[in-house]
Amino acid sequence: MKKTFSWFRKVALAEGISFLVLLGIAMPLKYFADMPMAVTIVGSLHGILFVAFFILAREVMSDYKKVLNGW
Repeated sequence: MKKTFSWFRKVALAEGISFLVLLGIAMPLKYFADMPMAVTIVGSLHGILFVAFFILAREVMSDYKKVLNGW
């Protein structure tokens, strides 16, 4: 359980950073510097991390429910 939560925290941080990079760097590059490839790359990475975040969130929730129910 502790390892799952540790992975969840790491992925959550990476996902948050990828979101900020997407909005703060890649989107301006796309619209102001005519470089749409930045959004393609960062957007794909953000999407993968977003899915991993929710998968790990479910795992952590499941682990904590087991602990609270006396497993």
